[in-house]
Amino acid sequence: IEKLAKSIINIKSGSAMLSELRNIIPEYITLTQLSVINNDLEIKGIVENVNGLELINIFLIQLMDSRFIDADSVKLLSANEIERISDIQDSKFITFFIRGVIKSDFEQINKNYLSAIGSQGLFRRIELLKKNEIIK
Repeated sequence: IEKLAKSIINIKSGSAMLSELRNIIPEYITLTQLSVINNDLEIKGIVENVNGLELINIFLIQLMDSRFIDADSVKLLSANEIERISDIQDSKFITFFIRGVIKSDFEQINKNYLSAIGSQGLFRRIELLKKNEIIK
């Protein structure tokens, strides 16, 4: 039963991850791609060059502090300056590529945190298991 309970808790909660990303991403960063294969998380995005590297570094620190992502796995794989030319204004941007590993043990995530970020599904699974005294 304990093994089953752990499996139920560790069902990936995509909404929890997305809610947390929404809360931690700096305002001027735009994500262009987000993919998860097994536990590998890949994030691509773009930010205006003005303070762009600073914002990317803030995002990296936020990802390292995430309760869902292994801090040691977060790596900035590339950051490249590009220029967009338009009729209105030429702008410089930085594109970036970040990779990390999603933790496989969600049991340690605080239930109050799950509720705060709006991850009701994972929160309810944990509560149900506790209510039935399957986990403590």
